[in-house]
Amino acid sequence: MLGWRFRPGTRPGYWHPETAAGFPSPMVGLSGGAERAVAVPWFRVPDLDAAVAAVRAAGGTATGPDDAGPAGRHAACTDDQGMAFDLVGR
Repeated sequence: MLGWRFRPGTRPGYWHPETAAGFPSPMVGLSGGAERAVAVPWFRVPDLDAAVAAVRAAGGTATGPDDAGPAGRHAACTDDQGMAFDLVGR
């Protein structure tokens, strides 16, 4: 429907969509293996450690950061109301 093709992403079970013009904007990806389908937005930040500290200071949670490979370091987060999102940065 969207004209996307997928290529392997930065970790097993993760896929990046591509369009004829390159990557869609905003960036998206697909991960397999979840118990239920869910959309998790992710945001690139200039300082991942500072962003993770801000999430935690605001009452949210964050894993890592861990090394996600070529895309940069990664942290899986939730806000103080349980909404999931990911941060990627240096």
